Parts: sequence; C-alpha cells; structure tokens
Amino acid sequence: MELNMPVITDLIVMLCVYVLVLFPRWKKQGADMLAVRTLMYVHLGLVLYVTLMPLLVSVPFWREMPYTPMNSQPFIDVKLRRGDYLRQIGLNTLLLMPYGFLRPLTKKGYCFFGTVILTFFFSLTIELLQPFTGRTSDVTDLITNTAGGAAGCIISAWLRPLTGAVLQKINKERGFK
Repeated sequence: MELNMPVITDLIVMLCVYVLVLFPRWKKQGADMLAVRTLMYVHLGLVLYVTLMPLLVSVPFWREMPYTPMNSQPFIDVKLRRGDYLRQIGLNTLLLMPYGFLRPLTKKGYCFFGTVILTFFFSLTIELLQPFTGRTSDVTDLITNTAGGAAGCIISAWLRPLTGAVLQKINKERGFK
C-alpha cells in the first residue's frame, strides 16, 4: 500500500488523537505505561494501515464498494492449495502477536483468557470493517489473528521477568515510583 492522501489523512487523525488525548492521559500513569501503550498505539496504526486504510475516506462511500461475501470456511485455501495460503497464514498469525505480547504489560493482573478474547474481538472488528473499505473478510484470518495474539501472550508471560525489569528501569530513570 502506498502513502496517498487518504492514508495520510487517517495517519494525521491518529497522530492528533495520540497527541491531544492519549499522550496526556498516559504520561500521568508512569513512563512504563506510556512506553507500552504508545507501542500498542503504533502497532494499532500499523495493523490499520495493513488491513483497513484508507478508512476515513472510504467509509462515506461504503455503499458503492463491491461486496464480496465473507469466506466462512476455515482454511479452505489450505485445503484447495489456493494462492499463497502459507504466507497468508504466517502473516495473519504475526499480525496480532505484538498485541498479545503488549496487552498483558498494561495490567498488573496478567490474564491469558482476557487477552485472547480481546484479540479475537480486535480481529473480528477488522474483519467486519474490511468490506466497507473494498476488501474481503475471511474466517481463517480471524482464527490465525487470534492464534497470533495467544502466542504473543504466552511469549509475554515467558518473558515477564525481563519485561518487568525493563519497565521498572524506565520508571526509575524517569523519576516514577
């Protein structure tokens, strides 16, 4: 995808939301939470760039978009060996892995189930919005995105001692806690 004016418009809106709303709120919560939540927001921007952008310019014209029904047969491309299915599965698994990794770092009480459920709904939202931007939806994407979020959450739990130490150091250097 190229950076054209509609995509730049979406990115400018995201930047304004960050600078005017999110940054002031997050910086009060400590340098560690500011860092983690900023990384999550950057990740959200990248996910939206890959899956939905241009969004703001597309939505008013959603009725004019060609509609393709959602593929509701899981892994049909694998069964039929259609297209670059291995690449798609790999990329869709990786897409929400950072979300699954970062989400537990925003809360003191780590919850695998909660993170997986939120990842599922994040992916479902993307899949439901894609037809409004001229793209197609696929249940395989929903499954692989959720699996990626779960894998990221497991990696986050495994690395929790390291990430906890890094986040404490960030706060200490910035004069928090």
